[in-house]
Amino acid sequence: MRPSRDRGWAGVSLPVFLLALQFGLLGVYLPLYGLELGASASQVGALFTVFSLAGVLARPLVGMGADRFGRRPFILAGAAFYTLSAALFALSFNLPLLYSARIAQGVGSALFWVGIYALLADIGDGGQQGEVFGRLAGAVSAAAAIGILPAFGIVMLLGVTAGWRWSFAGFALISLVALRLFFGRIPTARLDRPTPIARPATGRTLVFLSLIALLVSASYSMIFPILLIYLQDRFNAGVFMVGVAFAPAAVVYAAAPGRFGALGDRWNRRWIIALSLVASGVVSLLFPLAPSLLVMTLVWVLEALLVSAALPAQNAVVSELIGGDVRGRAYGFYAAVAGLGAAAGPLVGGWLYDHAGRAYPFWINAAILPVAAALILWKLPEPVRSARVALGQAVATDAEPQAV
Repeated sequence: MRPSRDRGWAGVSLPVFLLALQFGLLGVYLPLYGLELGASASQVGALFTVFSLAGVLARPLVGMGADRFGRRPFILAGAAFYTLSAALFALSFNLPLLYSARIAQGVGSALFWVGIYALLADIGDGGQQGEVFGRLAGAVSAAAAIGILPAFGIVMLLGVTAGWRWSFAGFALISLVALRLFFGRIPTARLDRPTPIARPATGRTLVFLSLIALLVSASYSMIFPILLIYLQDRFNAGVFMVGVAFAPAAVVYAAAPGRFGALGDRWNRRWIIALSLVASGVVSLLFPLAPSLLVMTLVWVLEALLVSAALPAQNAVVSELIGGDVRGRAYGFYAAVAGLGAAAGPLVGGWLYDHAGRAYPFWINAAILPVAAALILWKLPEPVRSARVALGQAVATDAEPQAV
């Protein structure tokens, strides 16, 4: 199984990496660019809301289509929309154009990620989904970290407005290359997908996990649009110093998921996910309390280690809940519900920042995430691996006992 899985991942790893190069600049500078165009904190939050809403209705339909027609057409369409959105970002001279770019990106996200997650779940079928998803998370994080380096230099040289536009002109060309690579490397025929080995959970568990994802995504997205703005105000630090403080965690995000992805295939995924949520809550609590950016740097690294283990575990859980010929629609449903939370959170966070107090979104996030962790531990079942999977893991780990 391993050679087949490696070949399948190798076919999409480079274009995924190229397509994700733009994500670092988006994550850091989108709020600042919105401010440059005259947006308020609430309007910056709306930039994240329109992105999420664009994909909420599309994702279930994409999931059903990916099960019926295969993963290829949706991955290609998603990469094409990502290319279009990068071009629109480069031409976004005002807020309406910026919103248009975010809507195009939201459609591309719905098409691309449901298709690529379903494809990689097919490749990793048989108990190794965590390892495959770990490679995906590592590639995306590494691309985001690498892509922001030249873009950061351009922004420092030309300013936020011109630096943003020239950077995305380059990302549009790179995304076009990624689209061409996907066209040649995604198989045209549907893969033969055997019935998954570990799939004891029911549809009700998928609904429960999706509702938890809605809660968590709303909580995370409430603080993400205003995070950089808040840190600048909190520590009187420029963009460069905030970037330096986050750099060690960015390295962890880039390197760790590929190494930690297999942990969830061997250990209890509930605890991995729950610990990550609690750690993120502690980090959110420290935003209003940390005495310096140095303290934030250390805490960010700890959180990055736990999140790097949790993301592949979470995706693997969804993959094992419902698989085979209905895996695409399972991902579509899960992503759509999570997208509702991601659409509501930025509006709430922006309003709180503008009208209630700058620290309120962080306090609320710190309170919600431990509750979500407790619900995960209480309700989410840990899949019971078959003897064939357990034996394969024991051989791969030198017969070391596995905690399930």
